Amino acid sequence: MFAVEGALIRWLFPLVVALSACTSDAPSRNSATDLSELDPAVFTSDGLAGRYADATSMSYSEQHGTQIGYTSRDGAAYLWYPGNRRVVTGEWKTITDNAGFGRICFRYGRDTFNPVTRVAGGDWACTPAAYFIRIETGYARGDLFNLRSGRLPFILPRGDHLSFSDVQGIIKSSS
Repeated sequence: MFAVEGALIRWLFPLVVALSACTSDAPSRNSATDLSELDPAVFTSDGLAGRYADATSMSYSEQHGTQIGYTSRDGAAYLWYPGNRRVVTGEWKTITDNAGFGRICFRYGRDTFNPVTRVAGGDWACTPAAYFIRIETGYARGDLFNLRSGRLPFILPRGDHLSFSDVQGIIKSSS
């Protein structure tokens, strides 16, 4: 389970790469997101819900490495975490905090464990919209790596800073 509390967001983390190698026509990025480029509505609960319903995002941190997540329209979350042999399944939702800003929240099963924060799963962990989006290193519409299937294309190496293009290259070279 990736660092949920504010780190969860590092996944989802977080994320971007020129999807020129992708079959998707979705917008993509190659580095941390410049928040000024985004419509301010995305920072609301409704805006977050629209952005992440049926989307793949990627983030990187030194503590976790590269994390990739898919969030479905029906509230299911699928996390591809470094070193894991299986997809971590959970739920996602958006809320409005007391200051009126959107937050994205994740909850993974009680049988999950975040090795960085040393916290077991089972509770909702929410992250401010701006932080979650800012740490993205990749974002695209759709389930780019078919995480919803429950099968991982390969085991993500721990510590590596990968892009969508890197991941797609590894998948291609192993098939």
